[in-house]
Amino acid sequence: MSHKHKNSLLAAFVERPQKVCFETQTPGEEVVLLLRRHWVTNLPWIALTLIMLLVPPFIFQLNLWGSMEPIQTIPPRFQLVGALVWYVLTLGLALESFVMWYFNVLLVTNRRIVDIDFWGLLHKSVAETTLDNVQDVTHVVGGFWRVVFNYGHVYVQTAAEVPRIEFLNVPRPNIVHKKIAQMIQRRRRHR
Repeated sequence: MSHKHKNSLLAAFVERPQKVCFETQTPGEEVVLLLRRHWVTNLPWIALTLIMLLVPPFIFQLNLWGSMEPIQTIPPRFQLVGALVWYVLTLGLALESFVMWYFNVLLVTNRRIVDIDFWGLLHKSVAETTLDNVQDVTHVVGGFWRVVFNYGHVYVQTAAEVPRIEFLNVPRPNIVHKKIAQMIQRRRRHR
């Protein structure tokens, strides 16, 4: 069975992605795997966004029925401005959550492993290690939903400055583990 995926912009597991490059990429270095958190991990913020989008119409409907007397005392223009501010905040929350998911990536190249993490929109952290420094690779899939949707954690133990690189909630952790282990074995044989 092939695990190759189309080079979708929203894919969480991509083998040999096309047109992907990163800041510290060296000449001849190829991205073998591009990983993001599994799409199912986005469901909580998507559900929250949908609920938040329904709050103003729900309040407006209650107001029409006369159930919301305090809101009836607010002039309609202020009610409209309040609803618009609510929607802007809701869309801002959704956009930030999407951007955090989209740009927090794990890259496995033919030479190293790179973990790029963003916290908020203004802070970025990059951890990397060469494949030669990898000492151990393990993966963990625990819990009903992780088993059903086949996602989990991959831990890379290193002999580098960063002692452990964690790939959290990635799709197909067993395949990620296997690919990294195979690449390390190939590099050690060709030394």
